[in-house]
Amino acid sequence: MVFTRESFGEIGKIHHRMPVLLEDDEVDLWLNVEKYSFLSIADKILNQKKSLWLDIDYYRVGTAVNNIKDKSSKCIQSWEDFKQQ
Repeated sequence: MVFTRESFGEIGKIHHRMPVLLEDDEVDLWLNVEKYSFLSIADKILNQKKSLWLDIDYYRVGTAVNNIKDKSSKCIQSWEDFKQQ
């Protein structure tokens, strides 16, 4: 399962959504809904200054990624490789 959030920074320039990334110590916070409400953890989980955001690599891909039925490797090909097909 992938959870998304509003994008920001460099990714915000190319798409309006981005994944929620959890640090190791945040997994229990996220999964333990009986102990932690989303409102009580949102500032920590969604903090835009987490160093984890610096580890994201991204690149332009072809339009195959827009087709929910397409499960092929074309969905992760770079734009340059995709347009050569």
